[in-house]
Amino acid sequence: MWFTFSAFTSFRSNAILILICTLSVLASGCGGGGSSSAVIAPEAAFVATPTSGVYDLVVTFSENNIGEIESRLWDFGDGSTSTEQDPTHTYTSSGTFSVSLTVTGPGGTDTFTCDSCIEVQELPPTAGFDVTPTSGTYDLLVSFTDASTGVITSKLWDFGDGATSEEENPSHLYSEAGIFSVSLMVTGPGGGDTMVCDSCITVLDPPPVASFLVTPTSGAGPLEVAFTGQSTGVISSRQWDFGDPGSGTENNSDLVSPFHLYQQPGTYQVTLVVTGPGGEDTSICSSCVVVTDEGAPQILDMPMDMLLGTDPGECQAIASWIEPTAIDNYGLSTLVSDHLSGDAFPVGKTLVTYIATDLAGNETSSSFTVTVEDQEPPQLIGMPSDIDLDSSPGLCSAVHVWDAPIAIDNCGVATLTPDHQSGDTFALGATTVSYSATDIHGNTISSSFTVSVIDLESPSISGLPAEMSLQSEPGSCSAMASWASPLITDNCGVASSGSDFSSGDTFGIGTTAVTYTATDNSGNSSTFAFMITVEDAEDPTISGMPVDLTVENDPGSCGAMVTWSEPLVEDNCPGSEISSDQMSGSIFDQGISTVTYTAMDQAGNTSTSSFTVTVLDGESPMVSGMPIDMNVENDPGSCGAVVSWTEPTASDNCGGPSLTSDFFSGTMFPVGDTVVSYLATDDSGNTTPASFMITVMDTENPTLIAIPTVIEISTDPGLCSGIATWSAPIAIDNCGIASLVGDHSSGESFPRGMTSVTYTAIDDNGNTMVVSFTITVTDDEAPIISGMPTDMTVENSKGTCSAMVSWVDPLISENCGSATLEADQRPGSRFPIGSTNVNYTATDSSGNSSTSFFTVTVLDTESPTISGLSLDLVLENSPGSCDAVATWAEPTASDNCAVLSMTSDQVSGSVFPEGETVVSYLATDESGNTTSSSFSITVLDSESPTITGLSGDLIIDNDAGTCGAVATWMEPVASDNCSVLSLAGDHLSGSTFAMGDTVVSYLATD
Repeated sequence: MWFTFSAFTSFRSNAILILICTLSVLASGCGGGGSSSAVIAPEAAFVATPTSGVYDLVVTFSENNIGEIESRLWDFGDGSTSTEQDPTHTYTSSGTFSVSLTVTGPGGTDTFTCDSCIEVQELPPTAGFDVTPTSGTYDLLVSFTDASTGVITSKLWDFGDGATSEEENPSHLYSEAGIFSVSLMVTGPGGGDTMVCDSCITVLDPPPVASFLVTPTSGAGPLEVAFTGQSTGVISSRQWDFGDPGSGTENNSDLVSPFHLYQQPGTYQVTLVVTGPGGEDTSICSSCVVVTDEGAPQILDMPMDMLLGTDPGECQAIASWIEPTAIDNYGLSTLVSDHLSGDAFPVGKTLVTYIATDLAGNETSSSFTVTVEDQEPPQLIGMPSDIDLDSSPGLCSAVHVWDAPIAIDNCGVATLTPDHQSGDTFALGATTVSYSATDIHGNTISSSFTVSVIDLESPSISGLPAEMSLQSEPGSCSAMASWASPLITDNCGVASSGSDFSSGDTFGIGTTAVTYTATDNSGNSSTFAFMITVEDAEDPTISGMPVDLTVENDPGSCGAMVTWSEPLVEDNCPGSEISSDQMSGSIFDQGISTVTYTAMDQAGNTSTSSFTVTVLDGESPMVSGMPIDMNVENDPGSCGAVVSWTEPTASDNCGGPSLTSDFFSGTMFPVGDTVVSYLATDDSGNTTPASFMITVMDTENPTLIAIPTVIEISTDPGLCSGIATWSAPIAIDNCGIASLVGDHSSGESFPRGMTSVTYTAIDDNGNTMVVSFTITVTDDEAPIISGMPTDMTVENSKGTCSAMVSWVDPLISENCGSATLEADQRPGSRFPIGSTNVNYTATDSSGNSSTSFFTVTVLDTESPTISGLSLDLVLENSPGSCDAVATWAEPTASDNCAVLSMTSDQVSGSVFPEGETVVSYLATDESGNTTSSSFSITVLDSESPTITGLSGDLIIDNDAGTCGAVATWMEPVASDNCSVLSLAGDHLSGSTFAMGDTVVSYLATD
């Protein structure tokens, strides 16, 4: 029994099913408990996508095989195969291709072929063409160049004016004005395509040509000029521009040959624009008319020469005047001066010049002189005061040292000369010390002080005898004394000297003073003495002497009345007397007084005895005439004041008490409060104090010196400010500076513009001084241009002698405020052929500017066009000649810019040889672009050759025994205007001719 496997189904008519059975014997057949397995034969099948299209066509093949496949082989019908499953194949050429797939498996091999399965078509052609030229005046010959691609079997041109062509690269002549659209339709195996160039050709009427003559072309104004029109062509309107707007109603004129009056001097460009149906033309005469100005301007109200003194404290003077004015016959351009009214002028002569310039450049100058004289003498500060000096010990002079004064001047000190120097030795008496200061311009000032040397030194003595004690001489009441005279000297000289005794004098009993007196030249005197004592050897005696007494002073008195009992005297010599230095009942001064009694005999011998009387003083002294408190201002330049007053006095019951003070009248007192104290003290130590207050007020302001002048600086790089430095001013004061404060410090950064810097000095007593100066910061830094385009090279726009070029504007950065950026060209401008610099200028608010540029180079890559080229010529040769003269209308060349040259290897009227000659034209524009075009001249030789020397007809007899005869003749000669290619006869001389007439023919071929 066979089993059928219905799961394996094929739609192919030749499907094969192979069953392999393993049989077990049953009742019959393959049944009976046996088993079987089936092997299916492979069946190839596939689907292709897509099945048609143009090359290159990519086709994907998808297998739909049945059965087990071990290998496969694809044949794509174009010579390519593959063993891949589900391959992709690219068809690169057109055609119809059958594809087969052969698969192999355990069940066998099968092939499936898809006939004409893939159809690959040609690409349709693409129409395209170029046109040269695209515009011009009629008759305009335009060349069309086919630029179509693809397989093309036919072309059809439509030139838009009713004419068509099937040529590949036709030329067409447009003989009427208008705008024409041109189309090209191409057809090929793959289809067709049409390109339409709308408004492709513009044919214009020829424009008129502007031209004129000018008479005269130059002269002094006002100048009348005649313009003679010489324009050609059809002109419907004309417009004159005489180049001097605003000079009158005749500036523009539509006359053919106008006159124009030029009122102002200058160089004028004249333009004539003519317009007609074919367009317009402009004739520009640059620098056409030159009108000159021959009169110089005048300067009026010129200031007279000026003589000025320097401004106080300045080495210059401000000069002011009324500015002059200038007039000119045609108008003034500028009136400038090298100095302005209100300028500061230095000492000396300065020439101030004014220059007036008119619009024609004529100049007039005028000047006056400003003379500044320095009439300000210098100043001496710190001049010493008069001074009294004691002579130096042992000398009749004194050395004086002082601080030299300082000379200052508004312009400068030339010399400072003293007649004595600090440290000089000054003689006795008054000496005047003078200082003389002279400034650099000869102004002088003198000042002096007095040095007085006083001799307070008294004469001196040497060799003065010592005291002498002598015994009275025997039997005498006296004794003689002898000594050497002393020596008297003085530092400045002794005026006089003397003594009351001389050596060898006799001296009585007792003590005698010998006195020497000397006086010097200054009135100083000295007294010198020594004692000579003559003694009596025997002394008297005293008895009944009182004891010491102590009492108080009597009220209001510096003493007291004291009484006692008188003592008695006894002496060995009669005539002795007793005496006392005080008597009982005498008034005794305060203090301890010794009452001495002296007993003296006639010989002068004495004896003494004493007691003391002590008077006690309990009464204090009195101070009178005490000054009241005093308020004074400081002395100029000093931190104090010399204060004088009437000294008070002290009185006491005991006589002249001492009155001491810690200050004296005429003393220099410092600024502030000072207590002047007096103390009266009597001899007993009783004291009385008294005082008054002296207040010295500092009313003198401090002084600031070395004030900086006006400082002018530039801003620091990249900043809107600048750092200014200066030396701070110095503050000086009679007492002392408490503070010097500036509202700005050296080294600070200052903004652009003017800033006032103020310094305030305050002295120790609150007096102030304020000064200021200005700092001007100027922005000198130009703005920076960044992002500048690089140099650009572009090709010209088609049909034009220029190109439109765009770029991104650069950026500007500025250190101080805003800045503007200007350019002489803007993005999108049209540039001519060649290199053009695009200049950018950045200007900031301070007037600083920077420039940068890049270059735009426009290349003319468009070749010129040759039009009016002759068609191919076919000529017959000139009679008798192997050539011909050919003439044709010369073609013209046009270019988007300008044609430099057009050359040809032949010229019209040349002689051309028989045959074909190609005449080539080469047009070259100014950029070196070239276009060549040619036509052929074919000279046909239509002149047949000639045969000369042809034998005349011959009549001859037959040769013996033959039915013919041998005929001989001279061979003819062939000639031709060109050359003879061959001369052939149908019979040759010496040939045998049959009986009868035979025509011998010669054929000459050139």
